[in-house]
Amino acid sequence: MSESRGLIMYLPTLSASLFVVVLTLVCKNYLKHRQPKNTEEEHLFLNANGESITRFGIRYIIQKYAQKAAHTCPVLKEKTVGPHTFRHSVEMHLIHSGNDINMVKLWLGHADINTTHLYVEIDMEMKRKILDVCNPPTSSHEKNKTKEWQKPDVLK
Repeated sequence: MSESRGLIMYLPTLSASLFVVVLTLVCKNYLKHRQPKNTEEEHLFLNANGESITRFGIRYIIQKYAQKAAHTCPVLKEKTVGPHTFRHSVEMHLIHSGNDINMVKLWLGHADINTTHLYVEIDMEMKRKILDVCNPPTSSHEKNKTKEWQKPDVLK
């Protein structure tokens, strides 16, 4: 097991500041060992041939490791894992963290807020949390009582 691969396994449990430190070390190590085919290559991530990695190369790598992970996590065999899976996960984490939907839209480069809004609508966990803090429905007897905000004197 390589040193950087060992570090990656522990990243989800690290604090944010420690995560940045570890990620910086991993990136520095990568830059020291990367071998561009062309010394003028400006792209950060390279494929096995030392050329700029394509979206197809990224998809291949993700699917390769998803298949390996399926051995220890069988539910992955039933899932399609690709680059968009990571994009979706980032969006859901940003929304769960309480970030404004407009900021999430900008972060992910959505042209239309409705695209971002779809993720909010499909998030059942957030809906469940909202329902948990709501008061239960009132009985028909309680419905006849005038609520404080409905009394005319409150508006004066």
